Amino acid sequence: MLYNISDNLVITVIMLFTIVWFMGFFGGSFETYMFSSMPDLLKQLSPIYHGNRALVEISCMGKSDYVAGSLMYSLAVTVVCSVIAVLAGSIRKRGRA
Repeated sequence: MLYNISDNLVITVIMLFTIVWFMGFFGGSFETYMFSSMPDLLKQLSPIYHGNRALVEISCMGKSDYVAGSLMYSLAVTVVCSVIAVLAGSIRKRGRA
């Protein structure tokens, strides 16, 4: 999606690194669960938090309530990004961008 929007591989890598780092940092992937300083609402917005929480709970307890939410969040991100990529590609092919 980012490559279809920017049409430049260097810009795509920079944007992707920035987005993943931002989501990881504010989603709580770089902090321990015991000393959480980020608000819970901000964490719930991060898809990395949902995946990380589900995997940690499964590895520690054998089950997690976050698995379904993580899969749905990942599916929603995939669908939205795919639609945006197709739209950006079709606009670019028509010569409007």
